[in-house]
Amino acid sequence: MTTRRLEDALAANRREYAQHGVTCLRGLFDAARVASLAAASRDVIERPLEHGNAGYMQGPMTAVNFLYRRPGPFRDFVFGSPAGEIIGRVIGSGTIRMYHDYLFSKQPCCEKVVPWHTDGGGYALQGEMMPNLWVALTPANAANGRLEFIGGFHRGPVARRWSERREVEGPSEPLLPDFEDPAEPATRRYPRLAWDLAPGDAVLFHPYTPHHSKANRSPTTRTGYALRVVGDDVRWCLAKSQWLRVPGFRYESVADGTPVTQDDFPVMWRDAAAAAA
Repeated sequence: MTTRRLEDALAANRREYAQHGVTCLRGLFDAARVASLAAASRDVIERPLEHGNAGYMQGPMTAVNFLYRRPGPFRDFVFGSPAGEIIGRVIGSGTIRMYHDYLFSKQPCCEKVVPWHTDGGGYALQGEMMPNLWVALTPANAANGRLEFIGGFHRGPVARRWSERREVEGPSEPLLPDFEDPAEPATRRYPRLAWDLAPGDAVLFHPYTPHHSKANRSPTTRTGYALRVVGDDVRWCLAKSQWLRVPGFRYESVADGTPVTQDDFPVMWRDAAAAAA
């Protein structure tokens, strides 16, 4: 797809992302490439430590990250697909760098519920341009634990916290509202958004958009491959949480307020026209 055609195809996504902090992307990734990812994901789920870093969940719900660091379908997708350009054009960033990836899989009848949370407070970064691209490798729907989002909430101050509904340190750390409570004002004010996804469809969401996923009560596996990326306005902020640390990266080598330009975070895409201007 040419740059102009891609720009035109993403016009509605740019508006939706700006308004709601999340948008659904359909039909933009090559089916053969997605099928290759899906096949590779099954091997990762069976032998996670052979492929990447085992995340905070294993068993019925599996999370494995930094798969892209090794040659193979995951790295090929990160640097060989239009993912970086799509993200950059939706969020308005001239450069997109890879920060980390995650493979998430919920096995059939998995009771694990991922509570409402935002991602942006879990990294030693600040900025608006560090979204998550979650690509479906299997069908994702209401029965098997698709992602759900609170549209528009990302613009408020409470969203800018790493806060599942749990105890947090310090009285100044506000919890997210209880979006499951129909009497909660935020539940009435902000729309709940969700999409059924076919393999290759994706959701792109803002770092401060609340999201969660319910249990997989179906007989089928739900698997998605997620990319966390950084764009033009992202800066280091070491005072923030370092909940997810990048293995091998020397955090003491960076200063607060400086851009993310280190080789540990390779460029996925750069707007050639903007660079030449």
